[in-house]
Parts: sequence; structure tokens; C-alpha cells
Amino acid sequence: MLSGSLDYAQGKFEQAAASWRQLVGLQPLNIVARQLLGAALLRSGDPRGALDTLRPIGLRPDADVYSLTLIARAFDAVGDAGSAASFRDRAAAGPVAPASVFATDTAIGALMADAATAPGDPTYVLGVIRGQIAAGDTAGAIARARSLAGVAPGAPAAQLALGDALVAAGRYAEAAGVFAQAADLSFDEPTMLRLVDARSRAGRAEDAAAALALYLSQNPQSLAGQRVLGHWQVASGDWDSAIETLEGIRRRVGNQDGAVLADLALAYAGSDDGAIAVRYGRAAYGLSPMHAAAADAYGVALAANGDEEGARQLLVKANRLAPGDAAIAGHLRQLR
Repeated sequence: MLSGSLDYAQGKFEQAAASWRQLVGLQPLNIVARQLLGAALLRSGDPRGALDTLRPIGLRPDADVYSLTLIARAFDAVGDAGSAASFRDRAAAGPVAPASVFATDTAIGALMADAATAPGDPTYVLGVIRGQIAAGDTAGAIARARSLAGVAPGAPAAQLALGDALVAAGRYAEAAGVFAQAADLSFDEPTMLRLVDARSRAGRAEDAAAALALYLSQNPQSLAGQRVLGHWQVASGDWDSAIETLEGIRRRVGNQDGAVLADLALAYAGSDDGAIAVRYGRAAYGLSPMHAAAADAYGVALAANGDEEGARQLLVKANRLAPGDAAIAGHLRQLR
């Protein structure tokens, strides 16, 4: 991935695409690799190649804003203004579903046929498990993943596949235990995020925090870890710590991460600095005006700065966009 990054930074987009195409071939479920390859193909003048690469991401209801924006630009480049507008609208609205396992859009029958031709290759079995999860066959996915984990107990990928299947079935406590086993084998970023999420969903907040703290002690520059930490600090009302964490992230990634900007707006509002809160809230809302969290953060910021009418309009909008979000509903009730 490093060689591709160097080529991309130097404007050698075709060379970068060649490097990242190899990576996607080896790791077809790697979302970041697909994003990088899609961007390189688009910059090298191959928008159709970019669309083919990014299609599995764009089909997902939880597709991220960056991928949707790349897809919109690729459709612009091939002259399909209607599709480009559709994906821009999705990018503006933000994800409409919780993040889920990045599976495959290949038919499950084809995946099983591939696996049958190479019974000793666990890569094909993993593909079948992802396909079963995508098809909603969680029981079958769990059974197959347990079998794979039993055959290869020292393989982190097998443990992760089992944990993902358990999460898809809503069995978060069991998944947390499996992800902990995977972390003992390889405590990398994807494993940490799965472990933290499963423990949180299982009601084990202290254990989730302990896992995040351990990971950050070993990887203090992890952006993903810092994002989770900053978000938790906001949720717990630790405003000063949240501001320090989130400003550190913003200095590294710039002002294009709407989630970080929204959390900064809430943190500054909580610390009674309404003017700065409004600046960040406006920026987050400008990136994703149809995203509930952005509208909520901007509304809270306006309220902290004394603009109750503007705050009310935004918080009502945020509540309509996410009617089941208790935190957003609580902000609206406080204003009333």
C-alpha cells in the first residue's frame, strides 16, 4: 500500500492503480484498498474502472460519504449526470444504515462452487461465510465459521469471520469473546474496532474502554482509535479531553471529516464556547446537511451561542432524520 501512496502523491496515478489493483485482488473485502484504487483509476482517466471497483461499496446502505462522492465524480466523467446526482444526494444525506460486515455481491452458489474446487484453501471458505452473512443465513455462516475456526484455531481471520457471523445474528456477547481470542492472536485495528463494538453492544462498556485504551497505548497515532476515544469523551461529557483528542485528529486529517467536526461542535458547546461550536457545527452541517448527527451538532452549537430559534429548527430536523436516537431527542427536549 505504501508504494501506491507514494506514486499517488507524486501524481503517478497509473502506477498507484497498478499497486492497489494487486492489493484488491488479494483482499477484495478491503474497503480502504477499493477506495484508493477507485480514486487512482478516476485520476488516471479510467472512470469506468473506478465504478467497477467502487460498486460493491456503493451498493451498501452504509456506504461512506467519500466513496459515494468518488462514485458521483466517476458517473460525471462518463456523462451519466442522473446517476451522479443520485450519488451526490446520498453523500449529502450520509449513511442510512449502521455499519455492517463488508461482504461480497457474488452469488452464494458460485462461492460454494469455488470453495469445492479448493477444499484446502480457507480463503474460499471465508468467501462463502461472507456470502452467507450477506444473504442473511447467519446460522449457516456461524456453523461454517465455527468449523473453520476449529480447523485453524491460530488463524485470526477465522476467528474474525466467526465473530462477524455472531454479530450479524445479534449475539454480541459471544462475538466479543471470539474477537478477544482474535485479538490475542493479532491485535490490529480491524480487530480492535470489532472487539470494542461488540463489547459495547453487549453492555460491557468498561471492558470496551479497556480494549481501546490498550490498543491506543500500543498504537497512539491510530486515527480510528482516536476517533472512538474522542466520541466517547464527548458522550461522557469530558469536554476538555474531547477537544484535545478531536483537535489532534482534525490537525491531521483536515476539515473534511464530518463526524469529527460534529463531535468538536458538541465538545465546544459543552465547554460553553458557543462561537467556536457554531463554526464547527456549520462546517459539519455543510458537508452533510441531511445527516442527523450533523444537524444535531449544529443545533446544539447554536443553542450554546444563544440562537434558540435556529437551534430548534435544526434539532427538529435532526429528530425527524433519526427518530429513534435518544441523544438527539434529549437535546431537543432540553431546548423546549
